[in-house]
Amino acid sequence: MISCKNATLLIEKKLATKLSVKERLRLKLHLFLCKACADYGIQSAWIDKVLKNLHTHDQLSVEEKKSMQQQLNQ
Repeated sequence: MISCKNATLLIEKKLATKLSVKERLRLKLHLFLCKACADYGIQSAWIDKVLKNLHTHDQLSVEEKKSMQQQLNQ
């Protein structure tokens, strides 16, 4: 079985890219046996989702950018 440290690394890797079959199986086995890492995985996925949504909702429209530019030029 992999260590908790390796499990958290795989959890983060899973959020960024696709895991190999071997990595997925090792992670699933570890998460089945370790509640702390399973909770970490849930929390990490939630944080990742929130940050991605925050980034997409935080962009200015073209009109807002033009308005800000005009105000700065005055």
